[in-house]
Amino acid sequence: MEDDPATLAEQAEIEEAKEAAANATFEANNPEFCGNFRKDQAERVERAAAKAENANVLRLKGNRFFKAKRCVVCVETVNCRMLQYAILFLSLSFCFTSFSLEVV
Repeated sequence: MEDDPATLAEQAEIEEAKEAAANATFEANNPEFCGNFRKDQAERVERAAAKAENANVLRLKGNRFFKAKRCVVCVETVNCRMLQYAILFLSLSFCFTSFSLEVV
């Protein structure tokens, strides 16, 4: 009878309730740790969003230079730190192959 869908659903609800109670107890006993963890997690999310936005802005800037056939300026404006963003690699590689530029 344990394979019955209703029994499995009830068991899942019981397990969820147990886990929720354990989590609430842990959070009540460790408010400083949980607060710091949430704060750190929010900061990481903000930094990740800022990096993604910055990469998108740089991609658009590089695309503008490329469309204007100013690929050398495009490459010069992108410094080594910015190259870590994966979005830019495609634009830069296309510039190098289209204009037969050498990596110096």
